[in-house]
Amino acid sequence: MFERLRLTGTAISRLRNGPRISFPISSQVQWSWLRRKEMQNSQMTDIVVDTNVLVHSCNPKDKWFCDSVLFIERLRKSTLIILVDGGLDVEEAKNTSRIWSEYLEHVPKSSLAAELLAELMTAGRILDVEVQVQPHLRKLIDQKITDKSDRVFLKAAINSQSKTLTSHDDAAFPKAVRKEFGKKKIATINYCSEAAL
Repeated sequence: MFERLRLTGTAISRLRNGPRISFPISSQVQWSWLRRKEMQNSQMTDIVVDTNVLVHSCNPKDKWFCDSVLFIERLRKSTLIILVDGGLDVEEAKNTSRIWSEYLEHVPKSSLAAELLAELMTAGRILDVEVQVQPHLRKLIDQKITDKSDRVFLKAAINSQSKTLTSHDDAAFPKAVRKEFGKKKIATINYCSEAAL
């Protein structure tokens, strides 16, 4: 377990019977490593959510609308955290996370999805994860997924605890790709109606 202390902009963490680690803190987002470790220790899990799932909840005429709205409500009531790629910062000018940037660009500001993102960010339930993967996985991803932004979502999912990506993008993640990555236990790519929240 971690003990946390906040002292004039410095976080000090100590693993039980382990070394002390000290590093500067400039925002809540930089706590993500500690927060992630605490969540892993408390059996909490995470999920990577493709932007299209959030956007579909904003359009009642979309075929995924009902599933997306239900998913958002279930996510809000759960203890899951949403993971994005590294570089997450609440200040838009400082943010380098491609996933978070995509959320900000495509999710309408006054929507249910935007409210969810704001609520989860405030609660510390949106964290970042590195997207570096092993060379053999990078090669497989590059072969199977043509869009570079979709690769980022998948790599984040591969590096997550639950290894789960929720997406409605059948062009980027066709049934054969979903099946192959699942069968090889690389990542589960599911629709929001299949997500176990």
